[in-house]
Amino acid sequence: MRVPLLIGLCVVLAASAAFAGGTPNTGMGAKQMVFEFSGLSNLGLSPYAGGFGFRYFYADDTGIRGSLNFAYDSDEDKVGDVTVDESMTLIGATLIWEKYMAAIASVAPYMGIGIGYYYQKDESNDVVFRFADEMLKTEVTSNIIVIPLVAGFQWYFTEALSLGGEYRLSYRYESGETSYDGEKAFESTASAFGFSAASVFFSVHF
Repeated sequence: MRVPLLIGLCVVLAASAAFAGGTPNTGMGAKQMVFEFSGLSNLGLSPYAGGFGFRYFYADDTGIRGSLNFAYDSDEDKVGDVTVDESMTLIGATLIWEKYMAAIASVAPYMGIGIGYYYQKDESNDVVFRFADEMLKTEVTSNIIVIPLVAGFQWYFTEALSLGGEYRLSYRYESGETSYDGEKAFESTASAFGFSAASVFFSVHF
């Protein structure tokens, strides 16, 4: 997914140079409604992932973007004569501080830093712990904190609408709990640091 998405963002930049769009509005008091797609790829999630938020410029070329994020996925596999059902649900919120640089035609590039919190639940009937022809229900709950450095842009293709792309270099800390048939089995923690695939944004300005 990363390569096609990167190519798409490059096409957007090339198109903005070839066709006149809107004028970037990053002045104090500007407001935007923001829709986010594939925004949870930094968590290894892509199906049904997205978000909705709001961007406010409290000073010239300086803004705050807050968003509610969500993801859901379910799957059913056959392992011999056994059907394995799996599902994942995630909800969270992200706050990003953005600093905009000088606009290039109708493109407004920016950099920033932020913080996000996510709650994730993974459920499955686990084949490994099969006993007496019954499946044990496995449930893993996780609390995730992400601190991202971001770099992106907004392409104003009209005065009121823009498309954007963003890459993130993130630190992630996760604490989790695993239970079988409702009984707590163990706890775990993990941390990671690395690049995430791009997010795509559609913003409405008012």
